[in-house]
Amino acid sequence: MIKRGLAKHGIILNVFVIIVLCLSLEGCSSLGKKFIRKKKDITEEEVIPVLNPVDYPAPQWTSKDRYQQFYEMFKIWQKDALVALDDRPSDKQIRYKFSQMAVQLEGMKGLLQGKSLEILNEVVLDHQAITAIYEEPAAFRSTITTKNRVKKLGDRVISELDPELVKEDLID
Repeated sequence: MIKRGLAKHGIILNVFVIIVLCLSLEGCSSLGKKFIRKKKDITEEEVIPVLNPVDYPAPQWTSKDRYQQFYEMFKIWQKDALVALDDRPSDKQIRYKFSQMAVQLEGMKGLLQGKSLEILNEVVLDHQAITAIYEEPAAFRSTITTKNRVKKLGDRVISELDPELVKEDLID
């Protein structure tokens, strides 16, 4: 009886092993489809049109346009410096904003002549005096005074160096 029971179990075990072997050799085809990448059939070659490049002319910037850009950028940096002075930033941040104001003033300077250039030279000197304040230690300078000087500088540029007021003194 024991031999018969073992034989039954042996047959069942053999059948189970054969089924497992068949499945492992065949594999699950749907699972295989998921993870095996098939190459695309390239029967038709894609036609890529060749375009003729178009040479566009460089934009024509007049001296008034360039001056307007420097002027607007100066106003932005000046307002940014005023806001920064309220927030008590580091000296490095303030010096950077002042240096950007100076870059815009120098750009404006290259486009002016006559009386407007003289006014701009005075503004540049005022700006250099404000920048020199930040060469002193923080204990010896007043933020309120600096802020007022920056505001006066911006007001002077806006009132005396507006692009509409200096258009006769622009270099063409």
